[in-house]
Amino acid sequence: MAKFALSCKPFLLMHIICDFYLQPKQWVESKKESTYRSPELYLHSLLHGIALLVPVLILDIDWFNVICGYHYIARNLNITWFRC
Repeated sequence: MAKFALSCKPFLLMHIICDFYLQPKQWVESKKESTYRSPELYLHSLLHGIALLVPVLILDIDWFNVICGYHYIARNLNITWFRC
């Protein structure tokens, strides 16, 4: 479980950077107005997808740790919407 927690920190950091520093204010306003019809929502998703690859490539994070942590949380915390 400790490896999973260490694996999550870089992903959380990249998520915060994308949401608060790399996302222009115009995208936020457009997403509020048009919700899922907004092209900026899809650009924002693409930005997150690309940015989340950075910790994987730089830190050489093994996806096995992430998947094992996901299964641990789903089974042991008994969160029904989080099951795999």
